[in-house]
Amino acid sequence: MIIISNYHLEYENDSDCFHVHNHDFPKCPFCSCGLKVIGSRLRKVVQHDGSVLRLIIRRLCCTECRNIHHELPDFVIPYKHYGLEAVEKILMAFNQKEPSFTETVDDFTQWQEVKLPDYPCEYSTALRLSRWFSYLITYLANIPCIYSEICTSPVENYFRSGTLINCKSGWMKTMFSVVFSQT
Repeated sequence: MIIISNYHLEYENDSDCFHVHNHDFPKCPFCSCGLKVIGSRLRKVVQHDGSVLRLIIRRLCCTECRNIHHELPDFVIPYKHYGLEAVEKILMAFNQKEPSFTETVDDFTQWQEVKLPDYPCEYSTALRLSRWFSYLITYLANIPCIYSEICTSPVENYFRSGTLINCKSGWMKTMFSVVFSQT
C-alpha cells in the first residue's frame, strides 16, 4: 500500500465512483524504483455518517522488483473498510462506555439502541476496531521514534490514561500520517 496525500477525487456518473488521481509520482517503498500503472480496482470505504464511498484506486507495479502496490488516499486505513474519520468516531464513542460482561441483556440492548446512531457500525465491529487499535497503540508505543512523534499530538492522552475521551478531533489522521511517514 502506498498512502498518498497530494491527490484529488474525480466523480464519474457512469460508474457512480470517485477516481483517485495522484499529483505526485510514487516510488516503490521496497526498492525506490519507478512504478507503472497496471490497472485499477474498486475500494469501498464507509464514512463517518454511514454512507459508502466507492473509490477507484490504481494498481501499480514496480519496474525493478515487480511488487504490486495500491495507491490509497490518506483518509483510508489499509486493510479496513472504514475511513479514518469513521474509525475515530467509533473509537471515541465506543471508549466512552463499554458494557461489561456482567450487565444484563436489557442494559446491553438499551446501550446498543442509544449508541448505534453515534457511529456507523454494529457493536461487534466497534469491539473489533477497539481491540485492533489497542494492539496498534501497544505496537507503536514500543517504537521510540514513532512514540516520540505521537506523544506531541493529542494521542498522548491515550498513552497516559488509557482512554480516548480527551482527544481532539483529527487525532487519528495525525497519528497515521506520522506512522506512514516513518515506515
